[in-house]
Amino acid sequence: MKTLKTLTTLRHLRGLFLILGLGIVLTSCSKDDDPTPLANHKTYVIVHGAWQAANSWKLVKLELEQRGNKVITIELPGHGEDNTDPSGIHMDDYKAKVVAAIQAEPGKVVLVGHSLGGMVISITAEAIPTKIERLIYVSGFIPNDGQSLLELSSTDKESVLAHHLEPKGFLLDINDHSLIPKLFAEDATDDVKRELSDKYRADPILPFNDHVTLSNQAFGSVVKSYIRTSKDLAIGMTLQNQMIKDAKIIDIHDIASSHSPQLSRPKELTDILISISK
Repeated sequence: MKTLKTLTTLRHLRGLFLILGLGIVLTSCSKDDDPTPLANHKTYVIVHGAWQAANSWKLVKLELEQRGNKVITIELPGHGEDNTDPSGIHMDDYKAKVVAAIQAEPGKVVLVGHSLGGMVISITAEAIPTKIERLIYVSGFIPNDGQSLLELSSTDKESVLAHHLEPKGFLLDINDHSLIPKLFAEDATDDVKRELSDKYRADPILPFNDHVTLSNQAFGSVVKSYIRTSKDLAIGMTLQNQMIKDAKIIDIHDIASSHSPQLSRPKELTDILISISK
């Protein structure tokens, strides 16, 4: 009888071990099947470009978050819903807002800058290089030390946008608002183009004239990547390539889009951002 009870107990134990083992295997499989493992999740801080706002990145933000990442989209002063008086806005005010957002995070961030946002992430990297894992420029301006955005953009002989800019007091406007979809997101859907036009605001002009300070010790120490936009009517490919060369960037990616791939190719752009930041 004792032998029979012992055998029955052993069978029960074997069954229990089998169930536990199967549970471990299934748990392991579910983790392995996750296309974005937890270890690869990042915190992205995204800085929009001129004449746009944080909402212009909402599609990419959603894509990144659905894949397990944390995303902070910055609303620069004088843009979107921010009503700061443009007469007092300078490039350092843009930097201060980005620095504050990054300093509130416990670890390093991937800092993304589009167009004008490229200037902002550059001076942010100069201020807090050890908080930034990587800079990613999306058709972004990369200044040299001592350069202003106005000086840098004036070297672009291929920009269509440059021919339609009009100063209005402390603002820089586009002289024909019907051209906004074509200049920024010609390849986007009609709904996206409509929203882009509806949310358009003239840009504070003073930051375009502010000269920036960059050093090899700070800005130069941060790893950089560049995403070129080959159908860009705002920043020509010649200038994009020159800025890449001057900044000594070797990690270069291409997307066949207009100036704003976050509006026209959000999934493709998200794929590139994740690929770079891995």
